[in-house]
Amino acid sequence: MPTFTVSIPGGRIGNFLAGAVVASVIGGTAVAITSPDFTYSTTKTGYYSIHPMALASADNVAQYTNIYTTSSLFAVNVGVCHSTGVNLPQGSRITQLAVWYQSPAGSDPTVYLQRTTLADGNTSSLLTSGSIADDSNTRKLAVLPLVGGASVVSNTGFAYGFGICLGSNGTFRGARIAYTYTSAGD
Repeated sequence: MPTFTVSIPGGRIGNFLAGAVVASVIGGTAVAITSPDFTYSTTKTGYYSIHPMALASADNVAQYTNIYTTSSLFAVNVGVCHSTGVNLPQGSRITQLAVWYQSPAGSDPTVYLQRTTLADGNTSSLLTSGSIADDSNTRKLAVLPLVGGASVVSNTGFAYGFGICLGSNGTFRGARIAYTYTSAGD
């Protein structure tokens, strides 16, 4: 079997040339060792966070302030709704929705996590209830229960979205969707 020895000066150009020589020696094709179905031996947990700046208003005359320095979305004197799309890995399981908020008296927020059937546009909620009864006007965390426990993500047939309707002077501080997965691919 022949032995190849390459002596090229260092630096970026030298490294590039050395790589090119090695690639041409092994047939000119770089090969990566991959599998279309890489499966983990144990279930992994991932998190999809939703920043207040990611939300779009559902009303073109809504009065709200998106405060980037404090990572908050504040409803100014009126109730407003905001929403965003959610993109999770195919086949993962949504296991939890956590929402950080602030709600003054008489201003309870309502949270939505839903999926829309792409074929017909029908929408279904992934939450048993998104209503949060709280008049404390302090920053809090709510973990909302899912319909039927963990929900399997199917990007082939559904689109997913998150929304929150804030009461007057309510504040959205962020949300996090926890999900589990066993495959590295989507």
